[in-house]
Amino acid sequence: MACSNYATLIPMPTPEIHQQHYESTESTNDIAKRWVKDHPHNPLVVSADTQSAGRGQHRAAWVSEPGGLYYTCLIPKAQDVSPEITLEVAAIVQHLIHDYAGIMPEISAPNDLMVAGKKLCGILVETLHRAGSHTHLIIGIGINVNQASFPDPITDIAVSLYELTGEKRDLDPLKESLTIALLARFWDAAQR
Repeated sequence: MACSNYATLIPMPTPEIHQQHYESTESTNDIAKRWVKDHPHNPLVVSADTQSAGRGQHRAAWVSEPGGLYYTCLIPKAQDVSPEITLEVAAIVQHLIHDYAGIMPEISAPNDLMVAGKKLCGILVETLHRAGSHTHLIIGIGINVNQASFPDPITDIAVSLYELTGEKRDLDPLKESLTIALLARFWDAAQR
């Protein structure tokens, strides 16, 4: 199932968007932080099948079992970085999930998407300020997509799209739509 087409929002040509996928990694956000030191001008998308040190706000652990989408988008020279950025990202993800699976999660401020009181998605937005340059955004998103169940202690507080719809889904269309939508909103076209 395709997600909304945000491609028309990004003026062409776009620069090369580097993509890295890992079977397992510690944290997709940490990979992006290391990347920007040597590659400050190009966007990066990092995804993983599992994470051993995924985290949410206030360094809370994010359980990253197989079947979820564990994703980070590094946006160099971001535009309009505001204190409400996490809520903006949550609204973007909320609508993409609706387009992708027909489910409209509720935003639980500031960084969770919930369905029937259970967590479907968590968001961690971090900023890097480099001397003499703009702010770089690191947007980490974990979405429970194809998990059939969850381990303790999150069995009763997490939910997946599979549990809600009974349908296994390809993660690539969601990853692509996230990338397009986040770049369209936050990447400063003048700096490309």
